[in-house]
Amino acid sequence: MNQPNQPCYHCYLLRCWAETDANGEVILWRFSLQDPRTGQRRGFANLTELVIALQDELMGEKQGVGSKE
Repeated sequence: MNQPNQPCYHCYLLRCWAETDANGEVILWRFSLQDPRTGQRRGFANLTELVIALQDELMGEKQGVGSKE
């Protein structure tokens, strides 16, 4: 539990990579977040899912839509 004068923060390793078609054209981006303290990783099929998961985490919701890797 945080003390009153200690800031609450979250630290994640964010990975972003592009998936391409046979011509090398980017067709979509994929994302993952990893908690460096626990090693837990969650993958996201699009930016919207990533942003929703971060909002849930920062607002205390813990529901997330990302799949665990």
